Amino acid sequence: MGRYDLVLCFTEMPYMTGIDVAGDVKGFSAEGERNPPFILITGSRQQVCQEETEVNEIDVVMAKPLRLDHLLETIKTLSCAE
Repeated sequence: MGRYDLVLCFTEMPYMTGIDVAGDVKGFSAEGERNPPFILITGSRQQVCQEETEVNEIDVVMAKPLRLDHLLETIKTLSCAE
């Protein structure tokens, strides 16, 4: 797996969930290296467990429909936090 600057992922996908992807990304990071910022995108009626987001190092959960300006501002904020 290469180095990534950002991960955008949906909560529900065929074969695995966004939570599963976040756990896999966490597992690929080198020791001492920070995981890339992770934005999990979910349907407005879906709930995401706070504990799962913390354990899997998910930075932000955003509900659909997304506003582009809100998404871009979130990405900018995460990029500045590194």
